[in-house]
Amino acid sequence: MASEQKVVVITGASRGIGASLVEGFRKIGYGVVANSRSIDTAGDPAVVVVDGDIAGRDTAERIIDGAIERFGRIDTLINNAGIFIPKQFIDYSEADFATMIAVNLGGSSTSRRRQQPGCFGRVPAISSTSRQRSPNSPSRHFRRHLLLLTCLALRSD
Repeated sequence: MASEQKVVVITGASRGIGASLVEGFRKIGYGVVANSRSIDTAGDPAVVVVDGDIAGRDTAERIIDGAIERFGRIDTLINNAGIFIPKQFIDYSEADFATMIAVNLGGSSTSRRRQQPGCFGRVPAISSTSRQRSPNSPSRHFRRHLLLLTCLALRSD
């Protein structure tokens, strides 16, 4: 069902910044596809809820497919989902590192790679400063820089 309504996909949409983004985009008339590991059914017909962990490829595929099926387009993809592991880098276990990469980079880049030609107009990535108390934690820095490189590689000049 294609329409002229602008559409935004928001990961990490169940609380905090993500929930506020859903509310804000609905107030200005956007159709919204909201994702989180634990998200309630919306009750708003212009909000499609996709429950699941963005680290899983199947979740990213369901998000993009659901947006295209319901709205016929995606104008903006907001990569808000992310995790913070409150340890110094040298204290990360292999599992910590793999989880951080899977959520903070993997899910976001999978969503971006699943795009249809000309599908996305904007792809902002959200990063909080609230965890800067742990300056040696790489989570925030990896996400910001690797997503930037991914977006540069996928941009259409």
